[in-house]
Amino acid sequence: MAGRGDGRMTGGPLRLYELPLSGNCWKIRLCLAERGLPYERVTIRDPERTFADAAFRRLSPLGRVPVLVCPDGTALWESGAILTWLAENTPLLPRDATRRAQVMAWLFWEQADLSPALALPRFFRRNGTEKANAERMRALQEKGRACLEFLDTYLSRQDYLYGAAYTLADLACHVYVMLSPEGGQDLAPFPAVRAWLERIAARRAWEPLLPAG
Repeated sequence: MAGRGDGRMTGGPLRLYELPLSGNCWKIRLCLAERGLPYERVTIRDPERTFADAAFRRLSPLGRVPVLVCPDGTALWESGAILTWLAENTPLLPRDATRRAQVMAWLFWEQADLSPALALPRFFRRNGTEKANAERMRALQEKGRACLEFLDTYLSRQDYLYGAAYTLADLACHVYVMLSPEGGQDLAPFPAVRAWLERIAARRAWEPLLPAG
């Protein structure tokens, strides 16, 4: 998926600092794949040490990933900002201001409502703190179900979140929905959501969180 050139993309590959199991980092890899852009993948093996390192903090003031470093040394942080920059001048993000705002609304909703409700239960399960956070897990899973019900109703009327084609809205929102069973969500009651995920996973540029096998 081509877009008009950006000077920061020339002169060498982009460099992505990431964690392999992070949904937010997966979003960036998916967007890079959609764009067909070459990049160097820097997988962080010791997050606690790396995130506290002064050199990394110069790239990411909050000490977290993803971080995308341009060939000219410009560091972009926060997944929504990186996605927006990568999608500029492509069909993933409309140029018209009003239509762009309609796509961006989904990215804001994903970060404010969808992602916390689906990602945190997965995080608690993966790090073995599910029991210690049992009450919070129940509240998050209830909110997650409400988000999935909303999405299912919306997607029962159309194939994608904005218009008739895949956009940044779908790319950003589908990731933690697809990962939500790892946090205890059951997608069986949401046929429109499952069909949406299948359409997205059938895209030529789509790739799984981890390689098969």
